[in-house]
Amino acid sequence: MFRTRPSRTWLTIFGMGIGTGAVLFLIGLGYGFQHLILSNIVSSDTLLSLTISSTQPDVIIINDQALTEMREIEGIKDISPIVSYPAQIAMGDLIGNIVLKGIDDNYLKYEGINVKDGEEMGKEKKEVLVSEAVVMLFGAETNSEIIGKEVEVQISGALGESAVGGEEFIQFDDKYKIVGVVVGTESVFIFFPLSDLQKRVDIFEYESAKVRVTKEASIIPVSDALIDKGFQVISLSETVNQANQIFRGIQFALGFFGAIALFVAAIGMVNTMTVTLLERTNEIGIMRATGASKKDILTIFMSEATVMGFLGGVAGLILGILGGSLFNLTINIIAGAFGGKSISLFYYPAWFIITLIVVSTSVGLAAGFFPGRKAAKLDPLDALRYK
Repeated sequence: MFRTRPSRTWLTIFGMGIGTGAVLFLIGLGYGFQHLILSNIVSSDTLLSLTISSTQPDVIIINDQALTEMREIEGIKDISPIVSYPAQIAMGDLIGNIVLKGIDDNYLKYEGINVKDGEEMGKEKKEVLVSEAVVMLFGAETNSEIIGKEVEVQISGALGESAVGGEEFIQFDDKYKIVGVVVGTESVFIFFPLSDLQKRVDIFEYESAKVRVTKEASIIPVSDALIDKGFQVISLSETVNQANQIFRGIQFALGFFGAIALFVAAIGMVNTMTVTLLERTNEIGIMRATGASKKDILTIFMSEATVMGFLGGVAGLILGILGGSLFNLTINIIAGAFGGKSISLFYYPAWFIITLIVVSTSVGLAAGFFPGRKAAKLDPLDALRYK
């Protein structure tokens, strides 16, 4: 086929490549959206973390005793609480009302919060993180302008068993250095070292806590144990599983349209093999007359079709990735013109690429079976007389 009708053969391979490339392009786009969205909110720590809060704050509270009892539950690796207070911070002559959130070293990674600019708080250091809203509050044009500045902190209200919200303020003697800015333009808050806060005030109750389990299999039993104790439990893994189901539906829909193109290409290959059968009828008669069996004839046709299917898969791989790269480049150029960031819209799992090559090869094999079986059934004498 490659020697007698090379142009037709390569056009058939190219058609198969277009069909395979369409599947790769569309499915890769679906996986790309999934990877782009979930990679920004999910890490191994956030997936294995539970958020717990009290369902009855007046009856069941999250305090140090409750945290100690939680740590005895099998499957819990670590617990990271958070406490919030209304506060004021002063930077020079500027004073702003904010929410102070006391956290330990692990809370940010369990919550999935990344430092946008700067660095994380150091252990046992007088350092704080601020939200982007704080940057706006103090009139800084960029996050970097506020990083490195020192602020004075005072907490509002009476701290203890009574509610926070009085008019009194507890002034902290030390100044604290802003070392980083986290995402958050709607809420004016700072992250404050919990260990430092515990030295200055008595904390009788935490707002909530992040529970890090040892492995994925521990999520359900740990959740059940915490619910039995009266706590409300929220797991990001459930949200991610629901999102993955939605993305699988999107990928199926996109793959369906790509499969139509692949099906049309397969019909073209069957047509090519059928035409080849008609052109090689006399040759088939000679081979049968010289001792070739029906199995040999069938093998020849199926081998040729399989090679064409494989080459079509490779061509589709090249076309799909090249098309995706050009599309992604175009989108990023447009986004850059409007001040947006570059993103990757396509993601190709290795297993999917291998599967696509196998499917393309299998389609070629199937496309060669029916013309091959018809060729094998030809009567040698009729084939020799065919013109």
